[in-house]
Amino acid sequence: MQRCWHALLPNLKEGVMRAATKMDLKSIIILMALAILFVSTLSQGNDTTYTNNKADYWYKRGLDASGKGDYEDALASYDKAIKINPDNAVYWDGKAALLASLSIKQKNPAYLNASVHAYNNAIELYNESINKDPMNFNLYYYKGLALSSKAFVLQSKLFNITQNKENATACLEEAIRSYNHAVEINPKYLTAWKNIGIDLYFLGRYNESLKAYDKAIEIDPNYGLAWYNRGLTLHKIGKYNESIVAYDKALRIFPESAAIWYSKGNSLLSQGDYNGAIDCYEKAIQLNQSYAEAWYKKGVAYQELGYYTVSNASFARASYLGYTA
Repeated sequence: MQRCWHALLPNLKEGVMRAATKMDLKSIIILMALAILFVSTLSQGNDTTYTNNKADYWYKRGLDASGKGDYEDALASYDKAIKINPDNAVYWDGKAALLASLSIKQKNPAYLNASVHAYNNAIELYNESINKDPMNFNLYYYKGLALSSKAFVLQSKLFNITQNKENATACLEEAIRSYNHAVEINPKYLTAWKNIGIDLYFLGRYNESLKAYDKAIEIDPNYGLAWYNRGLTLHKIGKYNESIVAYDKALRIFPESAAIWYSKGNSLLSQGDYNGAIDCYEKAIQLNQSYAEAWYKKGVAYQELGYYTVSNASFARASYLGYTA
């Protein structure tokens, strides 16, 4: 069968933000979502329109089922799409992300192994497409996403193997190279610049990460995701005043983001502004009552102020929601 590729729409709708405070399983879920949400495909190659439409139907059904938490139906739908057209990298991306989510839900490392295999297939298909169309910056971008996603899967605690962590670092470095190819062809590729910054952050290259975010912000001063991630990086290196400024910029664009309010609270907490931190954590909780981390940090702030009854109540709520210190 002749391999074919699906051109992806250049502008992914960014409905989710990647949490960059920890390389944990929550970060994996968010990162996976970036790879599969809001993707549309245009068919090329020798397949008939009917066959392509049929495969796309199962793929979109898989996305819908995954969004509803019906993982078994989603997995079956992705498998049907892949059976019809095994040469579509997007289908493999979707399946890989779903398998990662299943591994987290069921604490089953077998799903993580399967996820890595699916990402490998997607990356191979992107490489073949790039060889045919080396000036298609979108292909480099989506290859970068697949590599970044694979890296986060390899970092899962379910693996807990040193070699996998080394492989994850290699994946992130390759992802950055792929994103760099994308911005070389299209210097105004905002999401590519932002993703370069995120991957550099996880490699501990914080100054380089900030430069990538600055490049994105230079192109679009209202790019909220770049401001948010810039804030996370500034907080990491102890520049709390600057991080708060970045979070405030992000909040102008995403005023209802519990994650940004929480992150701003962390910077205020680190500065010793406990009342200001509490205000931010309460705003985050107002937006998301199940935000366990915000409940816990609210308890920390009240503890610092000497309000132990309120503090213990916040800790208890965080524990009830599944938070472990």
